[in-house]
Formats: sequence, C-alpha cells, structure tokens
Amino acid sequence: MFTGSSNRFLLSLVVLAFVGVAGCSTAPPVETESMKGVEGLDTSIRELQTLLYGYSYYFAGEVELATTEIFHNSPDPQVRMAALEWYNNAVPEMTKACFNHDPFVGLAGAAVFAIQVKQYLTTGNGHEIFGAHQEQAVETATRLVTDIQDIANVVWQGGELAEYTQMVKAVATENPIENNRYVRGIFSVEGLQAMGTSSDLGLHALGSMNEQMLAMTHRTNLMTASVPRQVAWQTTMIMEQTQAMIADITDSTLAAANSTMIPLFEFLAAQRELTVRDLAIERTAILEGLAAERDAVVLSLARERGEILSAIAAERNLTMQEINALTMTVLEKVSTDTQESVSSSVDQVFGQIMKMMAIPFVLMVVFIGLVMMWVRSTVNRILDAKER
Repeated sequence: MFTGSSNRFLLSLVVLAFVGVAGCSTAPPVETESMKGVEGLDTSIRELQTLLYGYSYYFAGEVELATTEIFHNSPDPQVRMAALEWYNNAVPEMTKACFNHDPFVGLAGAAVFAIQVKQYLTTGNGHEIFGAHQEQAVETATRLVTDIQDIANVVWQGGELAEYTQMVKAVATENPIENNRYVRGIFSVEGLQAMGTSSDLGLHALGSMNEQMLAMTHRTNLMTASVPRQVAWQTTMIMEQTQAMIADITDSTLAAANSTMIPLFEFLAAQRELTVRDLAIERTAILEGLAAERDAVVLSLARERGEILSAIAAERNLTMQEINALTMTVLEKVSTDTQESVSSSVDQVFGQIMKMMAIPFVLMVVFIGLVMMWVRSTVNRILDAKER
C-alpha cells in the first residue's frame, strides 16, 4: 500500500512524462538530417535559414549596385550587356541556392556558387568581360565570397569547418562557370540525397508548421522586394538588346522595326506594372492565409492546454481527497493505539506500586505485633513485680 508521499511522487512523474512527451512530439526540429553529426556546427534550421535569406538579398543588392554603375558608366554595348547578364542570371541562381529547404545544403550551394562567380571573373572565361570595370566586379565578387565565409564561421566554429571549406573550394574549382549565363556544370547526387533525408510527419509536422509559415513569409517578403527589380533589369536587358539590334540595321527596315518596337516597349511596361500588381495581390492573399492558419493553430493549442490543465486539476483534487482520507485513518488508528497503550501503562504502574507498598505494610504489621507483644510482656513483668 502506497503512502501519501508515494502517491504525490507518482502523480508528479506521470504529469512530467505527459508534458515531456507532448512537448517532444510537437516541437519543431532544430536541425536537419544533413546537419546532424557535423562536428562544430552550432545552429538551428531557423537561424541558418534567416542568415541565408539575408545573404541572398544582400548578394542581389551588391550585384545590382555594381551592375548599375557599370551599365551607366560604360560606353561599350558588350560591357553593358555583360553587366545585365551578371545580375539577371547570377542573382536567381544564388536565390535558388539560399532558398533550399535544407539550409545546410543551401549554405554549401551558395558558397560554391559565390566561389565559382569569383573564379569566373578573375581567372575564368569572364576575366575581361567588363573591360575597364573588371576590377570593380572582381572586388564585389571577392567581398561576396568573404561574406558567405563569415556566415559559415559564425555558425560553424572549429570542428569539420576546415574540411568542408576545402571540399567546397575543390567542388567550385572542378566545376567552373564557363558561360555568361552563369550555368554551373555540376550535378551532385549526394546533395539531392541530403535534401531528401528529412521530412515532417504527424504531430512533428504540426509542431514545425509555425517555422514553415515564418520561412514562407520571409521568402515572400524578400521575393516581393526583389522580383520587381529583376523584372526591371530584364526589361532593361531586352531594351538593350533591341537597341543593339537597331544599331546594326542601317537600311530602310530600321524605321519599320523601330515603329514596331515602340508598342512592344509599351506592352512590356504594361506587363511589368501588371506583374508588380499581381505580386502585391498574391502577397496579400498569402499573408492573410498565413494569419488565418496561425490563428487556428494558436486556438487549437490554447484549447489543448485548457483540457490538459483541467485534467491535471481533477487528478490533483482526487489525490488530495485520497491523502485526506489516509490522514484521517492514520490519526484514528494512532489515537486508538495511544489510548490502549496509556491504559496498559497505567495498569502496570499501579500494579508495581501496589507490589512496592505491600512489603512495607507487612513489615509494619509485624513490627506493630512485636511492639504489642513487648509491651504486653513488659506490663506483665511490672505487675508481677508489684505483687511480690
């Protein structure tokens, strides 16, 4: 039979186990399968995703600044076109790498691409494509490589960082960019396997829903800001290509082509405005959907929490009732045993006292008898003496 302390201890263990299981089953993962076991890597999925999302936006901004300066300051049409191709082709490739659902694979892919771009502009086929502005492009590419390395150094201190760094450099060197489309000649089965190793199911998926919604919101915000810029630069590249084509035509078809392109430009401008508007509408709808999903998840969690607290309160009341009942039983038994013990002790003490008083009483009776006999004998002797 358990005592009151044992019952309280068992109840505490059950509550802690229930809360621990519930928390573990719904908590979002802190790292993917590809991140597990990597020595020295100290970061979570959300933290690494946030860093990569920020780097993708930073990469686009740095390339755009260099592209703007080269495009507006170079009189050479080929240099201007190379600047436009750098932004329009390299930025989406880096964004795709950084937006990988496995941030560890995304970090490796972004680092490889940054190194490939630097090598392409320094020693590769693109070492002269910007002419007098080549040094500025090289400085930008070098700075972007340093920045992605800084991200790796922040989240990955020591451990296997040096080994992975050498591996990334080797992959970039073995698969250089050889075209102005910035298409990478690399296909990694290991990378695809790493991206497919983790999936969320059941309560685990429900626990990671909030993290997924935050990542989706972050990506949507970044794309809302970057897509209009990409549309604008793509339109600029089309216009630059059109102007180059017009410059090459010297016959009478030039006027006809020019008159034909004006409506095309107007059409492209209208399409750009429609695209930006549709993106704004889509972003609003996505944010509203995310807010509704978040509210539903919060309400569900609050309801489950209330049910759990109610169940715990009921169990606590039952436990207190059992404890009170056991306490009263113990007190009654202690009272009964105490009364019996006291009565028995009093009887024993009284018996011992009577035994101790009986001996002096017998001695006193014998002494009184002896005294009376002595007195009687003395009186008889006195009487006999007077008669004589």
